[in-house]
Amino acid sequence: MGYVVAHGTDLVLSQQAANIEYEMMIISEDLQMLSQDAAVLMSEYSRTSTNGGTEGVQPDAYAKLAEIEAKEKALQAELKVLETQHSAIQQNMEATEKLIDENVKKSAAWS
Repeated sequence: MGYVVAHGTDLVLSQQAANIEYEMMIISEDLQMLSQDAAVLMSEYSRTSTNGGTEGVQPDAYAKLAEIEAKEKALQAELKVLETQHSAIQQNMEATEKLIDENVKKSAAWS
């Protein structure tokens, strides 16, 4: 791989890594929001249970918690896929940077 092509490849890989990092950040924020939603839901359930009014709230709370848990599992799975992709891109970047370094050394030797 030539020097220019290697640099172009490195730039593309860097952009892909940045895009994945952004997606991972969004998912992490979504997970935090789900955690907050669960905490609010449990607080509401706790408040109503101390007032003796859980009959109508309890099934709804369980359904909402199950929904939050399902979303959380889906986001965790998506995050794992992104982490794997990010790792592969990082490995490709390291290999490309190694090629760039080799090309620089060859160019210096020819000079």
